[in-house]
Amino acid sequence: MLLLSPVLTAQVNTVGVYLSESINSPNAINNRLHWESVRTAEVVSEDKSIDLKESKGLTSLRSLLIPGWGQIRAGRKLKGYIFLGAEAALITAIFTNRAYSRWMEDDYKAFAMQHAGISQDNGHLWYVDIGNWMNNADYNEQRLRDRQFEAIYNSPGEEWQWDSDDSRREFKSMRIASDRAEQNALLLTGAVILNHLLSAVDAGRTKTKTQSISLNTDTNGSVSIGLKLLF
Repeated sequence: MLLLSPVLTAQVNTVGVYLSESINSPNAINNRLHWESVRTAEVVSEDKSIDLKESKGLTSLRSLLIPGWGQIRAGRKLKGYIFLGAEAALITAIFTNRAYSRWMEDDYKAFAMQHAGISQDNGHLWYVDIGNWMNNADYNEQRLRDRQFEAIYNSPGEEWQWDSDDSRREFKSMRIASDRAEQNALLLTGAVILNHLLSAVDAGRTKTKTQSISLNTDTNGSVSIGLKLLF
């Protein structure tokens, strides 16, 4: 009798099983091979996960560009909308003040043409002097006394004469209102810049969120991808 070792006997038995299955069913070998590959996948496969954490620098940069953006991205929506709302309100106020300033400027220039007899635009400082003096003769006389010869208006088109002191006062109030509106627009522009900086600093202190991407393989050989957001 021929003696076989246990390992060789197991291999022969396995071959015998495969031969028997191949005779009984044409798809038997393929089915068994698929089952073996699935069992191997169960042993070898494991869950894979990758954490993608947004840097604080990127969060701050977002809020520096658009106030509130970094906070909203990080999940602090209320704080983000506060910064964003402040930005919208400030920009609206800037355009409103500048539009009012231009409107008043057109009005006081037209008013001076009608009541002071001016014929041309000689610059903002000239309009300031028009509102402080009844006519250019009184103004020039005072400049001569102060020996400020370079400030004298003696060129054609620089003269004026108000029809009444009330008209001069009304003109002056219109001119001051226009100037104040323009100054308010400049201050609001500074507030916009400050809002950007404060939003960026606040966003830098915000706890950034982590995006976790997981890759799973089940016993059927299918692959699933999951996304988890951690704040």
